[in-house]
Amino acid sequence: MHIPPERIKKLISSTAVVIIILFGLGLMTSGGSVIYMVRLVVWGRTDTGDAARFAVRSILNRAPVSTFRSSDTPVTFEPISHTWQGESYSSMLDELMTSSNTTALIILQDGTLQHEHYYNGASQSTLIPAFSVVQSFNSALIGIAIAEGFIESVDDPIVEYLPELDGRGLEGVTIRHLLNMSTGIRYFNEEAISPFIWMSDDARTYYMPDLRELALKVVPSAEQPGEKFHYNNYHSLLEGMILERTTGVTVSYYLQEKLWKPLGMQYPATWSVDSKLNAFEKMTSGLNARSIDFARFGQLMLENGDWQGRQLIPESWVRESTRPDAKDERAWMDFTDFKEAGGYYKYHWWGIRRPDGHYVFFAKGSHGQYIYICPKYRIVIVRNGNSEGQVDDWLGVFQQIEDQLVANLD
Repeated sequence: MHIPPERIKKLISSTAVVIIILFGLGLMTSGGSVIYMVRLVVWGRTDTGDAARFAVRSILNRAPVSTFRSSDTPVTFEPISHTWQGESYSSMLDELMTSSNTTALIILQDGTLQHEHYYNGASQSTLIPAFSVVQSFNSALIGIAIAEGFIESVDDPIVEYLPELDGRGLEGVTIRHLLNMSTGIRYFNEEAISPFIWMSDDARTYYMPDLRELALKVVPSAEQPGEKFHYNNYHSLLEGMILERTTGVTVSYYLQEKLWKPLGMQYPATWSVDSKLNAFEKMTSGLNARSIDFARFGQLMLENGDWQGRQLIPESWVRESTRPDAKDERAWMDFTDFKEAGGYYKYHWWGIRRPDGHYVFFAKGSHGQYIYICPKYRIVIVRNGNSEGQVDDWLGVFQQIEDQLVANLD
């Protein structure tokens, strides 16, 4: 495995100090903890190379492959404005994508391809780690499992499915609370616990080799279920355990049979797992696929779960998952700027209310992975990259693309 120079420097400078501290704190008491620390120190912070570092489960596709129409008169985009660290810039679309470490940009309008370009050495077949975009897939799988009767209701207490958590003060937490990031389960992100990053729940839920064991150790905080929005990676892990226990199959297989094959995905995919031994899907970050197949999922959501006449996700679930809720008055513990700008969060989808009353919703993952959906104008935009690039606000870029597509209709 190639280790970038910056990681080698980090390894040399920090390994001894970190291990000494951990021994002193008594944290390295199991093989799992040792593996965790080796991963954290050697691999460092996440990057798009992580798809090759973890063991994976395969997700197969099936013929026939579904296709998108290509526009006979694709839109010629005008320059796009963006900011970086307070400075304003204007670039042609492909120039911006090239300079911003983008690997793919796909634009669909009403199911027709207006733009499918790859950049910086990537191609259509380049495997992309979805990072937190996968949580929007998790949400769809929960909705399907409810429709199929494996899960009775989104309002079921999680202890009904995970009895190991009973008696721990989590009896009031429901599946809906998991999906809405409002369980009240204790969670320390990197910012809250810096510089002790190895003790953060961000790091633990990413690098621990037994994520089931980790998830079953959760405890409540002072927050009450449903009271506050607090981004928490344990939620997706608990959802994954509920899915595998109720369906009787792995989450990867359920995704394969319920979405990947029926959608006619062009390529197979993989789902990273915590370790070969435990083989539990990294529910917060582990789906690895191609941009064109992310676009298919985005189009499915735009079509309210219907794919060529077959209802893959219940329409009611798609609407419930993505529409803003005027009654949602939760305080936000994270991403408060987004909330103040009209943002909302439902069932692992982010959304923005627009001044004219319509809304857009999107899946978002680390390093600039996006599936952006505008129901009013029937637009899907997929952007993948090796980083966010020198762009402060990708949503602003997407809105300009949307505006130009709409203007082209006039």
